[in-house]
Amino acid sequence: MQKINLIPEVKQQQIKAKKNNMIATTVAVVVSIVLGATILVLLSYIVARKAQIANTDTQKNTLDQQLKAYSSLEKTVLSLETGLNDINTIISSDSKWLDIFGGIERATPTDIRFSSLRITADNAVTAELKGKDVDSIDRFLKSFSAAQGANKTAAFTGLEVDSYTSVNNGVSFSAKFTINKDAF
Repeated sequence: MQKINLIPEVKQQQIKAKKNNMIATTVAVVVSIVLGATILVLLSYIVARKAQIANTDTQKNTLDQQLKAYSSLEKTVLSLETGLNDINTIISSDSKWLDIFGGIERATPTDIRFSSLRITADNAVTAELKGKDVDSIDRFLKSFSAAQGANKTAAFTGLEVDSYTSVNNGVSFSAKFTINKDAF
């Protein structure tokens, strides 16, 4: 069998071009749809990630603010823990320290409170104290000057009060003295 071409050559080329154009258009539309869908998916992913990051930042800021409230408490607890460890070290290294701290407690008038107490290796004490009024300082000086140890010798020597300031409903003052360990 022989094929007879009844369609003119120009018409055949038009049909062929139409088919090629249709295929190209279909491919272009499909590629455009896939590209558009990919862009939409990526944009929605980016928006979701930004929202997630913003939410995480908000939670982080909230936690940071909550932690700031506890930082001073944590410092206080660590300071107390360190102080207690230091006291335990002092007490366990020399049994006289129990007697010395008892002597300091007995010599301290009832209206006086220690804010801080530092004892150096040579038994020199620097203390910050708070009292009810200026007469409290006088009672402190008299009581510590008269304090005696177990063998009736002066428990504290070189007693001096450096300065005092008036604070709400009382006075705050600094004192220095030396512990006579032989008295205990």
